[in-house]
Amino acid sequence: MDLLSWGLVFGTGFALYEGLTIIATQVDRVFRTWRKLQDNNNLEGYKIKHKEAVGTGLRLTIDIPIGGSTKALSDNKEAIENAYKCKVIIRDIPFSNNAEIELITKEIKELDYKFIELSGTKLLIGYDYKGTPIIADMMEAPHLLLTGLSGQGKTGMLRVMIKNLVDNRKSDVVLLNGFIDDYRGFNLRHINNHENIKNFIQGLLDDIDNGNSRTRPLYVVFEELGKVKDKELINLTTKLLQYGRHNKIYLIGVIQTATKEELKFKTMFNARCTFKQLEESSYRVVLGCSVDDKLQKREFYLYTNDLYKGRTYKLDF
Repeated sequence: MDLLSWGLVFGTGFALYEGLTIIATQVDRVFRTWRKLQDNNNLEGYKIKHKEAVGTGLRLTIDIPIGGSTKALSDNKEAIENAYKCKVIIRDIPFSNNAEIELITKEIKELDYKFIELSGTKLLIGYDYKGTPIIADMMEAPHLLLTGLSGQGKTGMLRVMIKNLVDNRKSDVVLLNGFIDDYRGFNLRHINNHENIKNFIQGLLDDIDNGNSRTRPLYVVFEELGKVKDKELINLTTKLLQYGRHNKIYLIGVIQTATKEELKFKTMFNARCTFKQLEESSYRVVLGCSVDDKLQKREFYLYTNDLYKGRTYKLDF
């Protein structure tokens, strides 16, 4: 073998050895960090059973000891995030004594809106950390409650929802009680004044009573729903929430402050979405469960058939 051939063989072998060494070091670092977490956070017996590289980082399968639970891992979520210096998602693996920990090192931050073809009963809400669209199906969870502090992304989410509905051309949208400037670029029917709104809702209820079935879904976006005090309007809205879904009518109720007083219709909204709130208790009021309350601007939680965390798409027009 000549000198060049020796060099190629040696160089290839050295590169392979160096690559394997880097991988082994990364794997060893994951396990070393986990052992420290076990020692410092009462996680004895919670062992890494399997490690897998995924598109967003690493996925660990954790063996849960007898008497242990996924909750013990969830209770130490902040410690795990600090140890690995990344966001963490912890999931129970059904029908097993294992849990899954996803170490997110490659989170997708910004995505522009792009048209997604959906059925007329589906709303494009946003996307998750992988960039996967988050969709609410009104057939499965009718009516959407949208809440959160001012300036956190509610209007941006509504604009994306409406844009995708309009682009799909399979449904209609009516805006109640909103600021028309927030919906620039859309040709929407816009109804203000409580008397006009009552007449509109009563007309929808009359159609239901008379058996006039709709051929296309109708989305009724009701802004400032929590501030409605008119008893007749409250009763009409309650009836629309009760019976509208049977005639493809879905209400999107927008409320800023998540208090029990303002969320008088909460139980009738099967899909609930919240942006940042002032207090942790407000998330429980909206979603019915506790969550990590450190939401950034444009981040939200959605509860339908499951709990989702995501961000709103950017829509510039």
